[in-house]
Amino acid sequence: FSGGGSRFGYYLGSYAALVAHDLTPDIIVGTCGGSLSAYLVNLAPDPKDLQELMCSRELYRVITAIRHVAPDEANKRSKIRYMTQALKRWR
Repeated sequence: FSGGGSRFGYYLGSYAALVAHDLTPDIIVGTCGGSLSAYLVNLAPDPKDLQELMCSRELYRVITAIRHVAPDEANKRSKIRYMTQALKRWR
């Protein structure tokens, strides 16, 4: 499964269609949104369970909690984390 937010549901539907025709893949590899689809398939390989997972409040909460972090902010956070770890080791 490749990346692309709009393909997320398409991949899950494609997987369900493969299972319906007894063509379940042995391995699913994905990037970006495709990796999330692959992970969800791993959690719930039965299409009915997968549909329940997709409609669950828990998954909704996880997805809505994802926040974009700007690269410069990520670098600041990394520097602070590394400095904190170094200070703890120094003590």
